[in-house]
Amino acid sequence: MKFVPIKDIAVLRSGFTVRGKVEPIPPEQVTKNNVRLVQMKDLDEYNRFHLDEVYAVDLDNVKPSHYLKPGDVLFRSRGVTNTAVHIGDIPFGLVAASPLVVLRVEPGRADPAYVTWYLNYPGQRQISRLSAGTSVPGVNVADLGDVQVPLPPLATQQAIADLADLGQQEQSLMAELADKRQTYLHALLSQCA
Repeated sequence: MKFVPIKDIAVLRSGFTVRGKVEPIPPEQVTKNNVRLVQMKDLDEYNRFHLDEVYAVDLDNVKPSHYLKPGDVLFRSRGVTNTAVHIGDIPFGLVAASPLVVLRVEPGRADPAYVTWYLNYPGQRQISRLSAGTSVPGVNVADLGDVQVPLPPLATQQAIADLADLGQQEQSLMAELADKRQTYLHALLSQCA
């Protein structure tokens, strides 16, 4: 199977650098023209994106190239967890904040969901070797671009991505079920006490 560096199948760029504290605009003052800033907090431990938690903010110097597009992949470049999230449909203008890295996979070269799966599972060995830093480890954009990804046919990539998505949904549902079971058990035991 053919392996290619990510930089050969995707454009990589660092997220938008915000100077100072991120101040959300109060909900009653938000307009459709405000920028929505995607931060690390908007990505969960199951590598899902939570649009409902994204802040609307006032940002200067945002260029058209900063806006996310459907199919982009967001990579956590800082911290203990260096994983990726594939974002699907985007209803309004979103901008990824640094330290997120945006991967825009070239259509027809690779499936973005497959690339996300690869980065999150088999590619973690390569990524862990790239992670550097003393207190907060990180992966720089150039090194991420050198990560080698196997490229089976697109149909196979899509099948792998679909199966991985189903597995992720199952894992999320099982965790939710365990939480509800624990809550029920505590309520039942409280009634007995």
